[in-house]
Amino acid sequence: MELLYPLALFAAFGIIVPILVHLWNRRRLRVLRVGNVDIIGKGKQQQIKKFRIKNWPLFLLRCLLILCLALALAQPRFVGNSAKSYGAGWVLLGNGFQEGLNEWQWSTIDSLVKAGYQLRAFDSTFRQIEKDKDSVLKSHDLFSLIHRLNGKLDPDFPVFVFARPFLTQMQGDVPSASFNLRWQDLAQGYSTATYSVRYAWKADGDSIALLQSSATDKSTRLWKTSLVDDGTTQDLMTKVDKGILQVKHVDQDNWIAVDTQTYHIQIAAESAMADKRYVEAFLRTFAHHSSLPIKVSDYSPGTKCDFLFDLTLDGVKPDSTYKTVFRYAQGKAETQEQNRLLQTGKQSNAVDPILYKMIVANDDAASLWTDAFGRSVLTRYQEQGRMFYTFHSRFNPQWTDLVWKRDMVDYLSPILLHALFPPAANDEYADSNDKRSFGGDIILPRTKIHKGDGDRSSSWEMQAPLIWLALLLFLMERIMSYRLKGKEDVS
Repeated sequence: MELLYPLALFAAFGIIVPILVHLWNRRRLRVLRVGNVDIIGKGKQQQIKKFRIKNWPLFLLRCLLILCLALALAQPRFVGNSAKSYGAGWVLLGNGFQEGLNEWQWSTIDSLVKAGYQLRAFDSTFRQIEKDKDSVLKSHDLFSLIHRLNGKLDPDFPVFVFARPFLTQMQGDVPSASFNLRWQDLAQGYSTATYSVRYAWKADGDSIALLQSSATDKSTRLWKTSLVDDGTTQDLMTKVDKGILQVKHVDQDNWIAVDTQTYHIQIAAESAMADKRYVEAFLRTFAHHSSLPIKVSDYSPGTKCDFLFDLTLDGVKPDSTYKTVFRYAQGKAETQEQNRLLQTGKQSNAVDPILYKMIVANDDAASLWTDAFGRSVLTRYQEQGRMFYTFHSRFNPQWTDLVWKRDMVDYLSPILLHALFPPAANDEYADSNDKRSFGGDIILPRTKIHKGDGDRSSSWEMQAPLIWLALLLFLMERIMSYRLKGKEDVS
C-alpha cells in the first residue's frame, strides 16, 4: 500500500484534541456541606480534581474518527495490480488477428512475449489469451477501449495494439492515452473492393444520376455518374417496381429507388442583408454539380419546404411543413483574434476559414463545426421529427471569410445531402461494406499526468470507504454524546 499525499497524515496529530477534551472536561458536582461532614466533603473534592478519562468508548470513538479522516486525506492505494500482475507490458490483439498479422508482426509479438509481455484481447474484457487458441470479440467502438484503460495503467506502462481500426468502429472524439501506447494496423487486408450505389435521382432532362462508392480496407471512393441505357455496360442492374425505377450494382443486395421529386428550399432573410446572396450562390453551385432538381424560393409561411435557411436576426417560427431548418443563433457577437472554423473530424492540410466574429453560448446539441478552441459553431438536434441546425456566426464577410472560399460548398453540402436523403445517410448496407481503416501506425495524443497517477481509480476506491466510515463514526459519536448529556441533565 502507498499514500498519494503522505503529508496529510500530519492531520492525525488532531488526536490531541479529544485527549485534552476528556482530561479537562470534568463533571462539576455540587458539594453540600452538612454539619461536621466538612472534612469528608473536602476529601471527595480532592478526588474529583484528579485527571482521568471517565468514558473510554466515547474517547476511543473520537480518536478513531480523527485517524480515519487523516488516512482518507492521505489517499492510500494498493499497488498489487502493477508490474507483478500485469507483466512487463501488454500486447493487445484485435478481432481477426489470426488472418490479419503478417510474418514480421508475428515475430515482433513473439519477441515481446519472450520479454515478459502478456497477450490480451483488445475488447471489453481485456482478458489474457493464447494466440493459437483464443479469438477476440468484435468491438463496435475502439476509442471507448482506450478511454477505459486511461487512469488504470501507469504512465510508463508499455502497450502494443495490433488491430484494424475501422472508421465505423471509432466513435466520438479521438482519445488521449495516459499510458505508453503504440498502435499498428493489421498488415493483411482485404484484396477486393465492394461496389454499391448509394443514391439515385432524376437529373436534368430524362437522365438518371447515380452516386456510387468503392470501399476497401484502406479507402472509400465516391463518384457521380449517369446511367447509360439499362446499366449493363456499367455493371449495374435496373428494374421497375410499381412504376418506380430502381437500380443497383451487380454485387449489391438492396435496390435503390430513383428519386424523382423536386426539392424545395426556402430562404428567410431581411432585405438589407447580404447573407442571402452567398447562400443563393452556394445553392446554384450545389445544384449544378449534383444535378438534383432543386427549387429555391423566398420564405413563405405554411408552404411545404424540405429545407429552410433562416437568416433573420430574430428568427422565424417554422411550422410542421418544414423538415429541416438552418438558423442563426441569437446573442451578443464577440470579436475573434486568430480563430478558425473547423469541421468536426475533418483532417486536411488546407487552411481553414477564418472566424472574425461568433456568438459564444452554451449549446448542448451535437457539434458539427467548432472554432479553434473547441467551442461549438454549428450544432444539430432533432425535435418532433424535424432537424434543427444552429449557426453561431453569420454568412457575412465581416463574420467569416467562409463565404469567399470553396469551403462553403464543402461545409454545407454534407448538411444539405443529409437533409434531402435521410434514409440513404443511414444506409445499413453501405455501412456494412464500408471497410475503411487507417494504414500503418496509429498515433494518438498523449495525456500529461504526473507519475504515480496511473492507477488513480484504485486510490479513490479506497478513499470513498474511508469517508463513509468517518461519517458512520461521527454519527455514532453524536449519538453517544447526546445520550451522555441527557444522563448528566437528569442527575
